[in-house]
Amino acid sequence: MRSVEESESITGNSSASPAIDFPTLCHRLKITKQKGWIDHGIKGPESIADHMYSMSLMALIADDRFSSL
Repeated sequence: MRSVEESESITGNSSASPAIDFPTLCHRLKITKQKGWIDHGIKGPESIADHMYSMSLMALIADDRFSSL
């Protein structure tokens, strides 16, 4: 698996317009699997985007539950 920075240097996309860079980065987050999961041999590792989505939902729930403490 390549990192986003490695992919940019290979494809030469670092000079692309920001309007193209952002969707490209978001797509890479969807297809790039979590390195820790891969390193530990876990089958069907989640993508970086999957992890970010789960963490954002947990943060929303935690904020609602603990803001009144």
